[in-house]
Amino acid sequence: MLYRQSGSGIARPQIATGKAWGALGLGFSSRGVAGAAARFPEFFNALAAATDGKVVPAPGGVLLRDERGVIVGSTPAGAAPSRASPAAQLVPAFLIS
Repeated sequence: MLYRQSGSGIARPQIATGKAWGALGLGFSSRGVAGAAARFPEFFNALAAATDGKVVPAPGGVLLRDERGVIVGSTPAGAAPSRASPAAQLVPAFLIS
């Protein structure tokens, strides 16, 4: 389920989903995905083609793990600035889980 802030751009849900998709697809935070994209642009060009452009390599998604450390999801936070605290994203994830 996605919520869009009143007055925000209509692409916000797709951006948020793309950040979460990249984190889940690669198994590390979207901040790490963004860093990797800067270091390995050729790989991310291929990844974009392989995933039909679903990965958005920008900070804003945090992996959610269970008590054993297994990845169980990701918080898509397209409305939050890339510099936002990951903790700010966990509160909504906790509330809807």
